Amino acid sequence: MHKIKNSILLLFFLSIFIYPIFIFSDENPSRPLILVSIAPYRTFVKAIVGDSMDVMMIVPPGSSSHTFEPTPKQMIAASHANLWFSIGESFEDKFNKAISNYNKSMEIVDLRQGVEMIKIDPSTSHYHCSCQKNFEDIHFWLSPKEVATQVKTVASTLIKKYPENAEFYKKNLIDFLKKIDNLDIEIKTLLKDSSGKILFVSHPAYAYFARDYGLVQLSVEVEGKDPTSRQLTDLIKKIKDANVKLVFIQPQYSNKGAYLIAKQLNASIVSIDPYSEDFFGNMLTIAKNISQNP
Repeated sequence: MHKIKNSILLLFFLSIFIYPIFIFSDENPSRPLILVSIAPYRTFVKAIVGDSMDVMMIVPPGSSSHTFEPTPKQMIAASHANLWFSIGESFEDKFNKAISNYNKSMEIVDLRQGVEMIKIDPSTSHYHCSCQKNFEDIHFWLSPKEVATQVKTVASTLIKKYPENAEFYKKNLIDFLKKIDNLDIEIKTLLKDSSGKILFVSHPAYAYFARDYGLVQLSVEVEGKDPTSRQLTDLIKKIKDANVKLVFIQPQYSNKGAYLIAKQLNASIVSIDPYSEDFFGNMLTIAKNISQNP
């Protein structure tokens, strides 16, 4: 009887302390563990560390980072981390307070440093403010330029913390920055005739992309919510006047307003998940769709 009880306790222990690690990291608990808040940053950090470390993303695929609430299992799994590259999402303060009880030695590096942040004017009608501190837009990973800045911060942090791997990280940084440069050139080529074009989106995640490539973002969402009937009418008029025939939607958010507008205007709908690990594929998909629509 005691053996059965002990076995049950052991299974419970494993489910709490080990199972989450294998879900969210690279399945090798013997290596150092790095935390990132969302999936694109796993791509960026993995490009620098390769297989030398595990990289765990806190927000699961398909979830909204703006409304994410970490579970106790996720917090316990994350408490084993050596380093966390944060980006300013709303859940991060709460998450940090929780896991600091388990791991007071974890270093936190804010990847907003060095980024040319976009300030959001709360007096305008189309903005999202439920997650930004000081009305700053934190969707900066949709800018190759800002990604390059952030990856340099990642590399310099790792070189300082793990100097024995410095040359490996430096080489990987150079290779990744070349890929970023090539991506930027390819996007500029695709969008060479798109200056001033409206980028119509269900959720306002594209401000940095729009800034980089001379576009104008217009969002269906108003303060993180579906538009009212009056706001929807105003939006439809703007879209008609601008002859917009494409709307980007996201799987993490309500797209009801976007579908209504697309139906009325006979516009195409493209679903993009900016939170996907496929950063390069996403960026090119966005650019190609814009370039192929009037």
